[in-house]
Amino acid sequence: RVSQVTVDTVTLRLSTPDLQRLQQNALVGTSANNTFLRHDSDAFRDTTGNLAVLNNGLQANPFIRDSSSPTLIAFSLDMNAGLLDLTFSEVVPAVSVRLVDFTLQSQPSFGQSVN
Repeated sequence: RVSQVTVDTVTLRLSTPDLQRLQQNALVGTSANNTFLRHDSDAFRDTTGNLAVLNNGLQANPFIRDSSSPTLIAFSLDMNAGLLDLTFSEVVPAVSVRLVDFTLQSQPSFGQSVN
């Protein structure tokens, strides 16, 4: 049984809401030039309890840009309110959605359709 592990690299996985908030901000996290991490001195300690040295902005190195294509994963249609809700696999700016490229149809492929 391992009671304590000490390492010099810790990988943290962002929660889906945190990642989505980051993706919604075009001013942070789109390149190495706008991706910096700062922390307070009490953000972590070493094995003897010494506080971290304050960091006011360390640049990401390496920075790996988002290269995955968004996917439409679900939609809902409210015929009373006339609303079509689209759910994507990742954040998609509303201005990038081209309504003319969507078609409602009666079957998965080649059914009656309405553009």
